[in-house]
Amino acid sequence: MAKNKSDFSSLYDKLQTRIRALDSLGLTFDKYTDILFPLVESTLPVDVVKLWERQRYLSTEKKQGKTDLDLLMEFIKNEVDSEFRVKIAREIFHPDKVNNKKNVNQYSESKAVVSTACELLTANDYS
Repeated sequence: MAKNKSDFSSLYDKLQTRIRALDSLGLTFDKYTDILFPLVESTLPVDVVKLWERQRYLSTEKKQGKTDLDLLMEFIKNEVDSEFRVKIAREIFHPDKVNNKKNVNQYSESKAVVSTACELLTANDYS
């Protein structure tokens, strides 16, 4: 599902939406967390899973009362936020190097379409 870091935002949004939907159906978090966690983890690219595992096991403080799914969701949210901050910093400090800039001609006024006499005559015949 998530091929690169830009997909994390949509992955996180979809997960949050589906978790809220499960909650609204009356399912408790305990009922679906054991099933949902491996599914979510399997959608991540291998390098991200390695980073997630490293971060999870190197963390000296275990968060009290948090499931693996909670921690994974926090990790994905942190990655999304981090990617957003990097993108903003690049746009501020290196605006000429950002690839997603629109072409200037795209914003210029569009030229008016001038109909030819033939088009006007043909349009007049059909009306």
